[in-house]
Amino acid sequence: MDCLRKLSFILVLIAAPSLRAADYVAELQLNVVNVFSGDVIIGLRESKLIKKDKHTRVLLVSESSVANNIADLHYTIIEQSNSEPLNSNQLQLPSMSTYVGSEAGVEVEGLVSYRVVVRAAR
Repeated sequence: MDCLRKLSFILVLIAAPSLRAADYVAELQLNVVNVFSGDVIIGLRESKLIKKDKHTRVLLVSESSVANNIADLHYTIIEQSNSEPLNSNQLQLPSMSTYVGSEAGVEVEGLVSYRVVVRAAR
């Protein structure tokens, strides 16, 4: 019986959840010329409205993940017409990998740039 208790304890430790994508957020300083410039906090698997005006709305879509303390970051900007939501433009931002807690950044010809820190969600 004592052996069975030890085995069940080991199984619980193995099955205990580790941090998942939902347990992290990315803090971005994002600049896409003529579309959006500002700070955004977003989950690693989230879509977020980052700008809305009279004619358009801009979404940031994150399809990112974390494994072994390394964040693999993938972002898409979607600009939609308010009057015709099917009329949209998409921009795939450059992907990158960085350690959780470290700052990283990328810039493309002065048109698109972002700096990011991934941290555990509070």
